[in-house]
Amino acid sequence: SRSIEFDQYPSELISSAAVYKSPKASLIEGGVAGTVELETASPLSIDGDYKFSVNARGMFNDRAKEVSDAEEFGHRFSVSYQTKFLDDTLGIALGYARLFQPSVSTQFIGLAYNAEADVDGKVGDIDNVSATCLATDPCAGFEKISEGFEMQHQGGKETRDGYMAAIEWAPTDNFTLKTDLFLSQFDSQEFARGFRVKLGGNQVSITNPVISNNHVIGGTFNRTSGSFTRVELVNDDNQDKDQVFSAGIKASWQATDELSMVFDVSLSKAESNFRNGLLWSLVGEDAAAANPQFDENISISYLLNGLDLPDLAFNQAGAFSDTSRVMVSKYGIYPYENKDELKAYRFDLKYELDNPFLSSFEFGLRYSDREYNNDRSVYEYGNDSAFSVSQPPLRLTPDMVSVVGWKGEYGYFPDYLSIDLDSALNAWFPSGVPQ
Repeated sequence: SRSIEFDQYPSELISSAAVYKSPKASLIEGGVAGTVELETASPLSIDGDYKFSVNARGMFNDRAKEVSDAEEFGHRFSVSYQTKFLDDTLGIALGYARLFQPSVSTQFIGLAYNAEADVDGKVGDIDNVSATCLATDPCAGFEKISEGFEMQHQGGKETRDGYMAAIEWAPTDNFTLKTDLFLSQFDSQEFARGFRVKLGGNQVSITNPVISNNHVIGGTFNRTSGSFTRVELVNDDNQDKDQVFSAGIKASWQATDELSMVFDVSLSKAESNFRNGLLWSLVGEDAAAANPQFDENISISYLLNGLDLPDLAFNQAGAFSDTSRVMVSKYGIYPYENKDELKAYRFDLKYELDNPFLSSFEFGLRYSDREYNNDRSVYEYGNDSAFSVSQPPLRLTPDMVSVVGWKGEYGYFPDYLSIDLDSALNAWFPSGVPQ
């Protein structure tokens, strides 16, 4: 997007920041929310011949121990240097800022209520129900059923490096030429592992339902021939690489005591490569079979407890960490590639007046040209709801996986297999990584 990561700009090299909430003729048009104007430091304005600043900070996340492969420590570091030469007519400012920030979370997410069924058996004649459902929403006498829920470990790390440089030249008292350069490089790696539970829609068999405000918040859900009830073991992997480059030249000339002119040229480029990847697994009857079969004997019991964690039970719980039962059933990757280039030109003229009613006349010209490209690709292999015959599942070996448990208040959730993505893909696609 065109949003700005403000911590990429070392504060030592920013002399002022202004936020304009409404349009102004002297500004190049900004977003709907307003315009933020950052003015870089003027090395010719510093006291003394040079200025040097260093800033270092550390961070610690005590929840990292709850999630496998999560990192505890992060850091921020910035350094800047300003100096001037040639009888204070030439100034240089340099700055660097680095952010390394790990993240970690454990979460339970309830999915949308997007199915309806007569769970309590109080509707009556089915023909009347069908007519009623066409006229009302939700169907009269029907209860809302959730799509399911997710239990996941999430983690990752962000690394961001920002570089700034400014050169300022003032050969005379009434003329200044200033050049600014900025480069930002961003690298993010994130993972999400755990379970995605699909309860099965309105064809699932529900016993001992618990209903609150016409919504089913608990019960035992058993797969039927018409339902898609299942438990997916998810190993999602997201990678993001971004780069932003900006450059500008500004010339300021005080032609007379009354007349001043400013000319500004700028170029901004951005490239982003975001790759959303997933590796999903299902429980089979026997992973060693010549033609492995998806285990359709699925029973899920749960009870929501408001904002507290739910009660959960799975008849397949012992199989979630068993390589003789779990098989990788689907791989998908969804790259987003963006390129953005913006050229802008600006000219301002101001004439001061010695008048009690008008202080000055101002005139300006603005021109900008933006080219934006957004490309998306999709690759999928396998099936997330059963085992595909034409794209068969992958049998896992102990060297590809590690058993992950839950800790803290999530400790009663069942263990599952964390799968090494590269090892699994090399085994599943020996001729090369699919993309």
